[in-house]
Amino acid sequence: MNFSIEKSPLIKIIGKSVEMSFTENKNAWLAQQFISQKQLIENKKREEVFSIQQYSNFEFSSFSPTTKFKKWFGVEVNDFPENLDGLECLEIPAGKYLVLTYRGQPENFPAFWVKVFTEIIPKNSLEVDTNRPHFEVLPVGYNPNDENAEEQVYIPIL
Repeated sequence: MNFSIEKSPLIKIIGKSVEMSFTENKNAWLAQQFISQKQLIENKKREEVFSIQQYSNFEFSSFSPTTKFKKWFGVEVNDFPENLDGLECLEIPAGKYLVLTYRGQPENFPAFWVKVFTEIIPKNSLEVDTNRPHFEVLPVGYNPNDENAEEQVYIPIL
């Protein structure tokens, strides 16, 4: 599995969030809520959608399908506006990321994710930053039903 390590600057996100777990999956509902307001967002830095997971002190060894986290869908902006029209702001701190490409449908992502945390990270002596969000960048036109859909996966590392 190919990967790179990249340094990311601070990223400003405007979007929608909800608390969920993998067993209480609210991805489709949240994506729909966000997409219905995406066109209202001004000052976008780029058009790609960010799918973000904000964990409380992430530890893969203790993570389970019922672990709660804050899920976001949003876009990167240059600056936060004064009027948010029901949207929320998130700053993703600058730092290093393990970056991989995932190709496939969302239901197959858990196997990819487990492989990253049980093989790629330990074999390359990488340490996950337990405090920064994990995120995926979904390209314009992303379709989760497409078996060849691609997304860039960013896992914070120290």
